[in-house]
Amino acid sequence: MSIYIICFFGGLIALLSVGRFWRDIDRAVAVKFPQVGEIYEAIEGFEIQTDSGRAVLPKGQRVRISESPNREPLFVYCHPIGDKAGNGFRIDSVDLNRCFRLVEVSRTSEETTKNAG
Repeated sequence: MSIYIICFFGGLIALLSVGRFWRDIDRAVAVKFPQVGEIYEAIEGFEIQTDSGRAVLPKGQRVRISESPNREPLFVYCHPIGDKAGNGFRIDSVDLNRCFRLVEVSRTSEETTKNAG
């Protein structure tokens, strides 16, 4: 007999077996918390919601973490590098770890802007 629990994940409700729930919790504990100034690169197309509407960041697009509510954030604010329109967006730390790879560690905002082009 399997035991199931109901979980709430970022607006989605899922029915998971207890074994899968604990495996997913272990994976979540291993999340790297992003810090302001770090640069990440999309490893696949990723849909975002900006003030201008929905958009898809293409594979290879780099983003800079521009704002973080604390040292272990559940979400951060990013800006695509090279986007002159300033279309920032919010992303969950789990999605950032799953769909992006870290390519540059934290630097000051001035250094990152100067070197990012």
